[in-house]
Amino acid sequence: MLSPMPPSRLRRFVLGAAVFVPATLLAAAGGGAPQAGGGAARVKFRVVGGDNAPVSDLAPGDVTLRVDGRPREITSLEFVEVGNGAAPAAPSPFDPPFATNDLQAGGRDLYILVDEESIAPGRDAGVKEAATILLEALAPGERAALVSVRQGGPNLGLTSNHDQVRSTIASLAGYADLKESAVDLTCRTVRTMQAMQAVFANASAGAPPTIVFFSTGVAALQAGKTVTLGRPSGSDADLCLLTPDNYKQLGDAAQNANATFFALELLDASASARLPEANGGLEDLAGATSGDFLRVGANMNEQMARIATTPASYYVATFAPENSDRGGAKRLEVTVARGGVSVKAPREVTLARGGKARGSSPRDMIRVATPFTDLPLRAAAYASRNPEDKKVRVLALFEPIEPGTKLNAATIMMYDKSGSGAAQWNGRSPDFAGETTVAALVAEPGEYRMRVAATDASGRSGAVDLQVSAALIEAGPIHLGDLVLGKSVEGAPVPVMQFHGESEALAMIELYGRPAGPLVAYVEVLDKPDGEALHAVPLSPSATSEPDRFLLAASVPLGDLKPGDYLVRAVVGVQGQEGKVTRTLRKTGS
Repeated sequence: MLSPMPPSRLRRFVLGAAVFVPATLLAAAGGGAPQAGGGAARVKFRVVGGDNAPVSDLAPGDVTLRVDGRPREITSLEFVEVGNGAAPAAPSPFDPPFATNDLQAGGRDLYILVDEESIAPGRDAGVKEAATILLEALAPGERAALVSVRQGGPNLGLTSNHDQVRSTIASLAGYADLKESAVDLTCRTVRTMQAMQAVFANASAGAPPTIVFFSTGVAALQAGKTVTLGRPSGSDADLCLLTPDNYKQLGDAAQNANATFFALELLDASASARLPEANGGLEDLAGATSGDFLRVGANMNEQMARIATTPASYYVATFAPENSDRGGAKRLEVTVARGGVSVKAPREVTLARGGKARGSSPRDMIRVATPFTDLPLRAAAYASRNPEDKKVRVLALFEPIEPGTKLNAATIMMYDKSGSGAAQWNGRSPDFAGETTVAALVAEPGEYRMRVAATDASGRSGAVDLQVSAALIEAGPIHLGDLVLGKSVEGAPVPVMQFHGESEALAMIELYGRPAGPLVAYVEVLDKPDGEALHAVPLSPSATSEPDRFLLAASVPLGDLKPGDYLVRAVVGVQGQEGKVTRTLRKTGS
């Protein structure tokens, strides 16, 4: 590992007879994990241990996936973690290293649902305290929503303004009917499930959420009965029917949202003795949603801490379906060859026939500003010189976030300040051979909005927007392109948007011109905007095929850096004039 070197001790490098670089820093982005075939399908599921902690070390061979009772080969298995259950962390002081349409990138989303009509008047202190404990466990920037399933009750959508959520929690109250009958209980339960289903449906557009439901009890579905309760025969009022379809629809909505669900029974907030029809009702909700059931009483703090530190983590299994799997709902079974664990997976999977795209096309998506999040993407852009004229070449990098995803089409458009299209790129099949796609666009110097739109082989659509500065950095008689961070793959430099277990990163920058005199060139890593450099490494120059273009590169040590965001700053100067180019480096848990 290279030791930190303060800038004052960096020796000067003079551009001279440097070795030729066979591949420029942005020439390719190949390699990586095998991609799924054109008809690949994905299933998301959770696996937890006896302490309800996520099991994170499964391999494809540990998992068996069956469709309608027939096993299917799992081609890739990825563990995805949303929120790490750790103490709240401060927001990054640096700009994000890439743009993304993946809403889970911002951290956890917490939905607090409260059945106010089950809570006795004056007995709301417990639910307020419990909800506040959950809220306080969120990190800055993570979002929370609070929804009362009572018609006309508080309804606050997802927000990172935690003070607003606290205020809404304080407005909760008990509205239980002290004379609630079995029929009234059933009607309340049906309304509650409809409200919950709407929350699940809304949450499905974002990150896999944590949804916590507080109630003193709901009606249970009696085994073997199609309808458990209803209004008396001949009543003019609408029937309140509780059927298996209610639970199936709720379970489907929870499955689509990939929700981590908790049904919590408030032991000290009920209005009267429990009706026998309520026995097991909350357990039924937990079972339908592959969630967890807890009774909340004297050990409230411990239970809320457990919920707050449970990451919304899940696996994505990619498999190759057979033709018989497509068209209509098919029974799905996911089992794990490990004792002491619980698998929470959808009971059905529905795959389109023929693998035809079901979403919008890339060309359609770039023409609008509508969010498209079904296919999670990340994207970044880098400015460099266009050798043919005075325009700027912009290299766009984009990749699907879920490993094993195979892109089949993509389009990029750069829009100027007036909203007019200034440059466009349309991908072809060979462009998507690697896990990361590199595209080149040429535009006049200026500020642009770039929109990257893509579809995958299963028909999902995604689009991500990012701001692009198409400009070179002036440093006296020379100019600099953007700083690119990457790694070496088979001897060639490959751009990387975020790092995992790598021991070092390549910092690369292009220099244009032929400076006369000594060149100062180094790169430093900072964890605070105005902090001391954690590492400072000299940039070594190499010649290219163009006589006035040089590649400056350095290996930046990562082994001693904790997961988080860091500022990488390249400083290049000649004749007492310096240029500085920065890029955020993100290191995730290895």
